[in-house]
Amino acid sequence: MILFSLCVVSKNPTFRYFQIPEGFNIVDIHQPIVQECFEFSKEQCPKFIDELRGPHSIVLLHAWKRITSEGQYVAIEVFRLRQKYLVTIFLPNNQTENKYIYKFNVLNSESPSGSTYVEPSEEVLEETMSAVKKQFGEESSLINIISFKTIMQVDTIGYLPINVNTPQGRKLLDVRLCCKFGEEDFHFKSLEVIE
Repeated sequence: MILFSLCVVSKNPTFRYFQIPEGFNIVDIHQPIVQECFEFSKEQCPKFIDELRGPHSIVLLHAWKRITSEGQYVAIEVFRLRQKYLVTIFLPNNQTENKYIYKFNVLNSESPSGSTYVEPSEEVLEETMSAVKKQFGEESSLINIISFKTIMQVDTIGYLPINVNTPQGRKLLDVRLCCKFGEEDFHFKSLEVIE
């Protein structure tokens, strides 16, 4: 009986709610700006987040908003296939700039596919930015990291979607890295421009 209890407890998530960053206030999910961000995330996220691809529906649960001098951040909690995700969208004040996905989080940092969401190391960021600068120019700079997902196959594959400033403007890049079996360091594999 004790062994059964331990197994049941170990299957339960370590926490059930996202920790919303300071400065965000809860808003009604029916507000037009929230619905706009929800539709935008359903359209954009599947382009670089495998967990949101496919025919299964995505449900909007909660929303938060933070207003800054640069623009608005809208964080939406969505539910798909018994897993919760938190997607943050940035809407710049500058009308010439488009909104973009700012952050993607998974509850408990593990997805149903067995991948793990972690913070990338400095070495991973250096390797990534070196490849970005080689392709887009030395003036390119990192705006933010959307997420960093690793999944172990034979080798460990790293998925790193990022927003960068390039001489051609802001770009959302889907960067793939690989850590060969038996090695410790990730190496750049490929880069795709999403938007």
